[in-house]
Amino acid sequence: MFPYCYRCNYRKNGIEFHLNAKNFKEHNIQLGCSGECIKEVETVLAKIIKKLLLTIIEPLNQDASGMIVMPPGYLKEYSDIC
Repeated sequence: MFPYCYRCNYRKNGIEFHLNAKNFKEHNIQLGCSGECIKEVETVLAKIIKKLLLTIIEPLNQDASGMIVMPPGYLKEYSDIC
């Protein structure tokens, strides 16, 4: 469920890496994305909300290929869902 736009399962077209989005919705508009990654989080959290005490999210994911950074505003959207 980590939002990685380059390898997004829901992306249908190419990706432009020189984006200047200020928030998650603007980022999605620039990419032509419907924000399925945050909808997936919302679905999972809705199923377990009564058993959930807290969520821990790592803002940067280090991978063998380098550091993967979340889209702009993703953490704010995640926080709003919680």
